[in-house]
Amino acid sequence: MEFPRLMSSCLSNSYWTDFNDRLYTCADVVRIEQSIADGNTTWRCRYFGDSPNLILTTPPSGAYHTADLYPLFDNVNQTLLASTPAEVAVGNYLREVWSSFAKNPQHGLDAFWPQYNASEKTLARTVFNNETISLALGNMYDHVCRWAYDGVSDPAPL
Repeated sequence: MEFPRLMSSCLSNSYWTDFNDRLYTCADVVRIEQSIADGNTTWRCRYFGDSPNLILTTPPSGAYHTADLYPLFDNVNQTLLASTPAEVAVGNYLREVWSSFAKNPQHGLDAFWPQYNASEKTLARTVFNNETISLALGNMYDHVCRWAYDGVSDPAPL
């Protein structure tokens, strides 16, 4: 997921990549590791939707934090551009996933993708290459996070 570059023309792409990694990817790793350490059932999902009617900036912003909520709640503005078929499909899929999880937080997602395991295909990527869902290694994007984490202490740099 990319962070929108609103009013950021003076900041470089490497700045935003680092910002994204720290704020989203690496924070996600800490949270997932803590969830597993606490014995919670844990799933992981990463949204890649980049629909024309959700673009925030020029050049296009890419997927951004909360972009998945528009298709999920079926409230994408249709005034200038209609939703793409992939956007409609992922919205329907996400509503089914969320309602299943709400009904059964312990196993509601089991029908949609496997519980998280860093070294297995358990990361659900939604709208990756215009597919509603595809699975990737659980830790596929975590190589940017450079610390040791024991599930108890604050993350420590390697």
